[in-house]
Amino acid sequence: MPGHSDCNGARATRTIEGTRTRRVVSVSLFLLATVPQACQPDLPTAPRGSSSTGAVTSRAVTRLAFATPPPASGEANVVISPRLEVVLQDSLGKTVLGASDTVTLALADNPSDAVLLGTTTVVAVDGLATFADLSVDRPGSYRLAATAAGLTATSISFAAHVTFASVDGGYVHSCGVATGGAGIAGATTPSTARGRKLDVSLSIESGARRRRAALHDDQCRDWHSCGVTTSGAAYCWGDNFFGQLGNGSSAEATTPVPVAGGFRFASVSAGSFHTCGITTSGTAYCWGDNQNAQLGDGTMERRAMPAPVAGGSGSRRSAPGMDTRAE
Repeated sequence: MPGHSDCNGARATRTIEGTRTRRVVSVSLFLLATVPQACQPDLPTAPRGSSSTGAVTSRAVTRLAFATPPPASGEANVVISPRLEVVLQDSLGKTVLGASDTVTLALADNPSDAVLLGTTTVVAVDGLATFADLSVDRPGSYRLAATAAGLTATSISFAAHVTFASVDGGYVHSCGVATGGAGIAGATTPSTARGRKLDVSLSIESGARRRRAALHDDQCRDWHSCGVTTSGAAYCWGDNFFGQLGNGSSAEATTPVPVAGGFRFASVSAGSFHTCGITTSGTAYCWGDNQNAQLGDGTMERRAMPAPVAGGSGSRRSAPGMDTRAE
């Protein structure tokens, strides 16, 4: 029709009405110049700042939040459940998908000088950092602090407690074994014993590296204490003037030290200034003070390392005062 333009139509031809035809062509060219995409197919477009999947990736992380906070109460030295999750958010409180900042957790309130065990630093995946193996090594009330990219968030307060399987009392201190196998030692008074401050700990320490060691038996006596792990290793701590810790020295230990010799013990018993134990094979050993021949090794010499009791092979019992419980 005259005056109509079609993208796929044929070009106008010259006719006897040349003037009228030229007007139609010029109007059509004007329309094509002002609407260049009129004949292009429709293409999908994505909102600015979004990916094809709709995940917001261009917004900055402005705050942290605990998506899964710690439970109000739990067992000390046991992995916190459910696992803790920290989310990276934008200014609107939405998760910044694609964010991969490094997030670190620490104890914000730590009056008992506790240690947060497990993997405390992780890399976030799609704006979410997951901590699957954290635990606190001793009872108390705590809060967790999350940090990432200069930002900080603090969790709600939570309590860690201990359920005891057995306890034993010394002269001015007490010891116990938690149901989870953790050993606990603490002074019964706020004062120090003979100038030595008794350490409160739920984990065995070896050198500079702290590690968990479940106990099945422990003994408190006047100035030192000992325990046996579930694997049969014996540890002692406290006064060591007579070598009663059995580690080959006479230096006191404020944290558990392994008894020398590599023996596997079924049980140990701490006397006033000496210690005895029965191995899993039934052999009796003693160490420490021996001025009254209490070690039973045929001498009156003190021993800083386990010495076999004479005739004690295959024994399941020992001298009076020695613990004879064996598994």
